[in-house]
Amino acid sequence: MDLTALIGTVAGVAGTAVGFLQWWDSRRSGPRSPAAATGAVPLLTEFTVLAPEARVRGHARPLVDRTAELHALRAGMRGHAPVLVVEGFSGVGKTALVAALCRLHARSHRVRWVFCAEKAQTLNLRSLALALSYDTELAGARELALVVGGSDAGGDRLQDALAAFLAANPVLLVLDDFHTVRDPALVAWARRTAHTEGRSTVVLTSRRHLREIPRTADTPWIELRGLAEQDARQLLVRCGLRLPDATLDAVWRRAGEGNPQALTLFAGQATLTRPEVLAVDLSAQRDDLNAWIGPIYDSLDPAQRTVLKAAAFVYEAAAPELVAELTGDDETPRLLAELEARFLLGRTEAGFELHSSVRDHVDARLTDEDRELFAARLTRWYRSRAREVFLDGLGADEPSYGLVYLESFPDYVAAEDRHIRLVDDLLDRLADTGRPLPAGARILVLGAGHGTHDAGFVKHGLDVTDLDIQPEIAALGERRALRLAGRVRYVVADMTRGLPDEVQEASMDAVFNIGSSFGYEDADDDNAAVFRTAAAALKPGAPFVFEYVNGPHWEHRRVQRQIDTTVLPDGAERTEYSITDPTTATSLTAVRLRRPDGSGGWFRHFMHYYRLPQVLAMMERAGLREEAVFGVRGGRVRGPFDEAESEAMVVIATRAQG
Repeated sequence: MDLTALIGTVAGVAGTAVGFLQWWDSRRSGPRSPAAATGAVPLLTEFTVLAPEARVRGHARPLVDRTAELHALRAGMRGHAPVLVVEGFSGVGKTALVAALCRLHARSHRVRWVFCAEKAQTLNLRSLALALSYDTELAGARELALVVGGSDAGGDRLQDALAAFLAANPVLLVLDDFHTVRDPALVAWARRTAHTEGRSTVVLTSRRHLREIPRTADTPWIELRGLAEQDARQLLVRCGLRLPDATLDAVWRRAGEGNPQALTLFAGQATLTRPEVLAVDLSAQRDDLNAWIGPIYDSLDPAQRTVLKAAAFVYEAAAPELVAELTGDDETPRLLAELEARFLLGRTEAGFELHSSVRDHVDARLTDEDRELFAARLTRWYRSRAREVFLDGLGADEPSYGLVYLESFPDYVAAEDRHIRLVDDLLDRLADTGRPLPAGARILVLGAGHGTHDAGFVKHGLDVTDLDIQPEIAALGERRALRLAGRVRYVVADMTRGLPDEVQEASMDAVFNIGSSFGYEDADDDNAAVFRTAAAALKPGAPFVFEYVNGPHWEHRRVQRQIDTTVLPDGAERTEYSITDPTTATSLTAVRLRRPDGSGGWFRHFMHYYRLPQVLAMMERAGLREEAVFGVRGGRVRGPFDEAESEAMVVIATRAQG
């Protein structure tokens, strides 16, 4: 399988929203997740409250015709309705309907999707605005980010900024299960949005009537109901089930007068049991699909349950070979076919997927042992694919981390004002802790890259020594340093192997390791060696400043995978393939660059995501004593570190005296 075939298999056709692995990612700002450039397809992220538009369930098989409702929603968008509302009970098809709307408008709008029920703990007005601001190609994104990052961000000011951002950009924002939102500010913003005009449309889905949202002529309101009895009969026929009138009437009434998902589950159960017998004991709880899923799950044999658990754990449309890898069962293809025949999962272009109600029911049956086993096998499979398919398919392209990285992420490289602001903040925090750096102070920057932050240091009159392992990057940095009044010199060395000859021990007034330039070694001790190098360079009592991504802020309980293709402003195409495994707190990323002339390059890197206690323990063993810890929010170093909220950590430590 070549690279094109791989992307076609797991990502589907661009713009069609098929397959969960199509992670159009408006990545967080920072050296490992720069803002994506404009491309021909919508960009989405899962590393915040946003989710991929393709991560929807229940639309693999078009068993229910919702043409009229879809037409009404499209008419609302053509009329520039600021808010669309879709209400209905669980299983009636709200998500599938809105997913169809998103597919139709994927090229004209930036689709953004939030599964509110899943993000209930972290979803609020601020987190939503922050997530939307990461797409720096959209008008007003920077201004929105500044408001979010401000210490006085809240209430009216944040609502104004978010309203201005959406008014200026064609965004299709879906807030699925909006009735689960807990943040009053977010509800107030949605109510206000119903009265505004702009280029964006917000779609709210809910299982109950949204009294908080005004019902106006400008707000199309779709209430999805169950199927009429005749339509229910047709659905069951399409599922291969024909019922006598009396049985159909009983099933239809028990299924909330035609709940499509309940009817489909009944059809799956009726493949092994006479429908007339099943109809006698059917649940009448249309809003509790667990009562319909439980009996069919309990009827499965152990091998079928294992396959279904594996498919639920993957959480996305999964290729048969991936499910087989997780189960370790050669009979997996047969078992998948059996489960498909019982309508517990469906086949799409991207693989097998579960309706959200089935997935959640099965996910609740997973034990800790199941999760650990599946996570280990899933990570192994995707890393194998990254090596065997993605990297081996690169042909004669030259592997070069440094220069290809800089060429691949021009937005990050060009954002010098952001890098200067970070340095300003870090030096302010040093002053706050009683360790200001005077002009002329000598500093060492470990993992300096091409001198990303040098302009900020030189602005404050500091003498900078940059250390980086890549000669071509150092050469580029030296050329950039010519405009910095000779205050920067470069040393090519590995920061995990101690001080090079060019840097004397105990000679530095401060050492910096910032921009998350840490954690790239396989072994923990090799990563901790960076702190030993820093301690060796510092004068006694001098500060070490460490800025590093907050692992738990990015972490999810499921393995995260993505393929992301972006067209850059110069016409080059950047493709990223990455996997993040929360069970080991590691990630593997490969990036391929294809230029318009056909030439290209690639690089890959491995990264650990350490928690703050692990970082502090490593520092202590290296002879560095913690002095203060700050948090990064909205790209600014503000306030104390919060593991749940901070995007990154900033640790100020000092070398022990004597």
